[in-house]
Amino acid sequence: MKKIELKNIDPLDIEDLLPKIERSFGVEFFEKELEHIVTFGEFCEHVENKIELKATNDCTSQQAFYKLRDALSEVLKKR
Repeated sequence: MKKIELKNIDPLDIEDLLPKIERSFGVEFFEKELEHIVTFGEFCEHVENKIELKATNDCTSQQAFYKLRDALSEVLKKR
């Protein structure tokens, strides 16, 4: 599987996206917390590790993926 690197990411897009992820997942990102993140997969794993999802029949990573996708879609629609 090819890793998708976070190259050429507009900092303003990230600035818009992070608060939506924080609200969606009930987490908070701290200063310099995401500096080590290089790929989108690493970002997803980091978010997944921060959240405590309710026990459901759905896969935790699946829930995280769909919430991240929805937050990304919302930010990108504003362009």
